[in-house]
Amino acid sequence: MSSKKLDVESWNRKDHFHFFRKYDNPFFNICTEVEVTRLYHLSKKEGFSFFIATLFASTKAANLVEEFRYRIKDDGLIIYDIIHAGSTVLNEDETFGFGYFDYAPSFNEFNKGSKKVLQKMSQMDENFEPRDNQDDLIHY
Repeated sequence: MSSKKLDVESWNRKDHFHFFRKYDNPFFNICTEVEVTRLYHLSKKEGFSFFIATLFASTKAANLVEEFRYRIKDDGLIIYDIIHAGSTVLNEDETFGFGYFDYAPSFNEFNKGSKKVLQKMSQMDENFEPRDNQDDLIHY
């Protein structure tokens, strides 16, 4: 987990930081419609998982926005170089687990790692692995 500390006192969002850092869970949530028809058709044509493709595309986009890589840590603010994905995953019995997907800059690399995560999860009786101390994640 490579990161650097942000100088909060010279930051133009200093007042926002001091206001929200006192919240128990100062998370931010975004819900929006995204046009993915072309990605869906490409995934079907090429035979790769649409789930993995959308997870890759959205995680790549999130990594391009510096503010999405900010995290509050020890009364300060750090910027991670890279954030990874944590996502619910549907199990065969219609329950769900939670998987962690390491970001990779190329789809092929991300796809390869994600398939391993899904394979491992399918073999586990209990597929919840809390990572309370890992905050370089974006939750899906």
